[in-house]
Amino acid sequence: MRKYNSKFLVTILILCIVLIGCTGQSQKSGMTIEDLRKKYSDSIGYDLSEKIYTVDQTESINIKVNNNVIFEEYFESAHTPTPFIVYTDDKLESPLFVPFFESGGGGTIDIDPKEIIGESFLFQNKEYALSGSGTWGMYETLYLARYNDLKTGKKLDRPVVYIIDVKHGKEKLEAPVVTKRVTDDGNLRLDWKPVKGATGYWVIKREKRLADSANGEFNLASRYHYSFIGTGTETNFISDKQSREFLNQKNYSADDLLDPQKASDVFVVEQINKAPVDYDIFVIAQNDRDKLSPPSNMIHASEFTGAMPYRIAFNTFMKNTDNRGFVLRDLKDIPTTVPVIMMDGSIRNFAIQYDLENDKFFFSENRNQNIYDLPIAIKNTPFTDTIKVYGASEDYEGIVEAKSKEVEGLSKTGVSTLVVDAEYKAKLKLDKSSVVNTVAAVDYDYVAYSPLEEYIVTNMLAGNFNLDMAAFPEVKNKVVLSEAFRNVLENNPIIATIPGYYYSDSEKLLQISVSKTEFKKQKDLAEKVDQIIKSVIKEGMSDEEKSKAINDYLTEHTEYDYDALTALKNHEAVEQNPASTGAQISQAENDFMKYDESFKAMGVLMKGKGVCAGYADAYRILTGYAGLEVLTVRGDVPGGRHAWNLVYLDGKWLVVDVTWNDSDHNPNKYLHISQEDPTYVGDHFISADSISARDNYVFKK
Repeated sequence: MRKYNSKFLVTILILCIVLIGCTGQSQKSGMTIEDLRKKYSDSIGYDLSEKIYTVDQTESINIKVNNNVIFEEYFESAHTPTPFIVYTDDKLESPLFVPFFESGGGGTIDIDPKEIIGESFLFQNKEYALSGSGTWGMYETLYLARYNDLKTGKKLDRPVVYIIDVKHGKEKLEAPVVTKRVTDDGNLRLDWKPVKGATGYWVIKREKRLADSANGEFNLASRYHYSFIGTGTETNFISDKQSREFLNQKNYSADDLLDPQKASDVFVVEQINKAPVDYDIFVIAQNDRDKLSPPSNMIHASEFTGAMPYRIAFNTFMKNTDNRGFVLRDLKDIPTTVPVIMMDGSIRNFAIQYDLENDKFFFSENRNQNIYDLPIAIKNTPFTDTIKVYGASEDYEGIVEAKSKEVEGLSKTGVSTLVVDAEYKAKLKLDKSSVVNTVAAVDYDYVAYSPLEEYIVTNMLAGNFNLDMAAFPEVKNKVVLSEAFRNVLENNPIIATIPGYYYSDSEKLLQISVSKTEFKKQKDLAEKVDQIIKSVIKEGMSDEEKSKAINDYLTEHTEYDYDALTALKNHEAVEQNPASTGAQISQAENDFMKYDESFKAMGVLMKGKGVCAGYADAYRILTGYAGLEVLTVRGDVPGGRHAWNLVYLDGKWLVVDVTWNDSDHNPNKYLHISQEDPTYVGDHFISADSISARDNYVFKK
């Protein structure tokens, strides 16, 4: 992550926009793209050339080198020294092939698709090529990395990367841009927009076969293994029983689970952990002539297996209680959470949903005692069961209602999936005088991970919505542009709306569609932030006191929006139901969108209502404005998907969950507590993306 210093703002700027995050720096007006790339050069690790190689499917690239030049080895694991490697991704993590070159030979290197090792998968006994067969395959954008000087053969200090633009002809299909989430019943759901010309979509699993060498580099001779997971004509995929087996990491059979010893939680976790979670899934579009689109964005297993339940951890559950699982001796022992083994081998607690309409209280003459049967569902899993209490008192209703209130507190959640997709057009009708080609001058904090993201976010904040993209050849890949926008919007909560945006590759222009009304909301929000900071932050406060003051302001002035959470849950339930009609899905989405601002800082700070995502973003904006180091993190709690914060105090990342601190029963229980605190560890499960953001955080200088 890139981070830059910023001034503490005491007044609202002309634009009245304050963007809070973990990065930011005052920029000089007219900063060039070249200067911007230099800022990020260390974190990116290579220099991007403006030269683009445009080829058709079978065309090779011929590059001149000095006769008899001998290239130094860049990777110890390479079989032969080579100055070039072709990758499928801009992070240079997925090599497609190594062009053959005999060191000391002739004066050209041919980067020929005929040399690519074939990659394919089987579907209905037919083999489909992803690459190879004498072509560049399904890829539209590839990355050619050069590691040596072509005249001397010496290793470069930093690779130079060239974009390869592969032409696909008139039947070209665009790459889908996929969003992911784990549904309320514990399945993986993928969504994407329709691809023009596509008649179906395939979900593919790519298992890593790239062996690490002694020096930590990949083995260039290794490949990937591809397998088919699902197909359909709909623009979504929800895992079912069969596809879950492909996504599962377990390494044992159903027979093992019949053995009480092998069925123990310890055994299951050990067996799951024997299989490394190291694969990606992606989506490709296809048409009835077997034309394939480029792959969508890759989604790594670590991003979802930790949120997908496998089975109830009965051994752990019984160990933690004095009862035999769901057979209890006393009503007071009714649990509010149940431990569940996840598909990545971890064990998490999930909240219980009590079925009070079908519970039964009766006297058993056979046992000569009262019996209470309470049907339950384990929230956010497919699991159901019945709690049976022997010798129960007749005061069961009051006890269960009290337990239900505890569960309600665990269910104060509310994180929606951000869907961002680019629309590519041949031409854009723009007033050319409104087009900018430099980084905007901003004097407030913002988050950016790359030159492209910083170029976009600074200009959005400055009100520049027509951008010259000639210096960003990487946006030829639709996935790259969509991912950049998603990061900008997720990491900069001051942006009040999810805009539409349109790109023309022929004109190298980007148009961001933001209405005057939405842009004014950002100004109004910035003014409100300034007012709050002036009212709660006092001179001489320590960072800990500032954080608490902001937490207390939010808990005192915000009401949790249960209606918004209900609308979100209803929208997801209708969307997941195969029997739902288009009209029902549309109605549920419209009902949910009425509460859109409750999921943002806008609802919390301007209206005093919100769910966890709004609380967390509001805390992040205010604390960032007050000069603190803060992250918004996402993950899961027993009641569902959740958002909270980490604040850096006294050399440690401490937990602040403002949503759960807003409690009459247990106020500020999650204020400045350690990430090792049993209270936190027992009910907060941070996502892989948030762990990466935390561990790679770069502090303000």
